[in-house]
Amino acid sequence: MPIERNPILMIKGIKDAQFIEEFLMLYRNKVYRQSDLLRLIDWKISLKLNNINQYDTLFEDHYLQSFRIKICCNELPTCANLKKRKPDLYDEDWKCNFCKIEEETFDHFWKCSKIQNVVQDILKRLKIF
Repeated sequence: MPIERNPILMIKGIKDAQFIEEFLMLYRNKVYRQSDLLRLIDWKISLKLNNINQYDTLFEDHYLQSFRIKICCNELPTCANLKKRKPDLYDEDWKCNFCKIEEETFDHFWKCSKIQNVVQDILKRLKIF
């Protein structure tokens, strides 16, 4: 049977599929396994935007990759997440560090009026990308 595709691209496609499967099998990513949500995710673009490279070996690359995955999985250390992890350590009354009004959740972090200029700049740069 002749190979109708560049073998290197074929192997890369197989490795990307294996990486996505391993990512989805992590317990923290179970929300992405819902079939209706799974169809909405463009994995090719997601891997490119997150610059996820399973072959990176530098510590800095892993740190950045970890940060990007935490963003995707709503695992940034917001006050809301920290309170869930250690309720005895974090005061329930703590609010957003920027606006001091609302609870600092993942969604609020991106919508907070005090950092909208920064968020808009990030979105603008992503559109150029």
